[in-house]
Amino acid sequence: MKFQEVVHAEESWESWGNGGLIVLAALISLYASKRAMARTLVGKGQFIEVFFDKPLEIAEQQDLNGLYRLVRRREIKNFARIDASYEAPENPEMRLIARSESAEEMADVVENKIISMQSPFKD
Repeated sequence: MKFQEVVHAEESWESWGNGGLIVLAALISLYASKRAMARTLVGKGQFIEVFFDKPLEIAEQQDLNGLYRLVRRREIKNFARIDASYEAPENPEMRLIARSESAEEMADVVENKIISMQSPFKD
């Protein structure tokens, strides 16, 4: 996640979140420090970290675009969890272990969790 992406997400939250809407931003962040920065920018009680935890072996098996094959052949470099550093979230508010679920099924889990929270953005 680049700093500009965090700032843009934070600006979107300010525009829509302050109007009472729930704002979801899907950002890929390899480093804990970047996630901490996003949490700080958005504000205490306003940020819910969702970690889609898919075992590497399963991700490779389900790779429809062949990216992992290209990484293994060294045609793509600096790929997270293979040849680039990655810091998995230690204490996300939501941890979803994805095995065979589709993206739509996982999105439904997140949506249901947010809906089920009495007040999702408590301080």
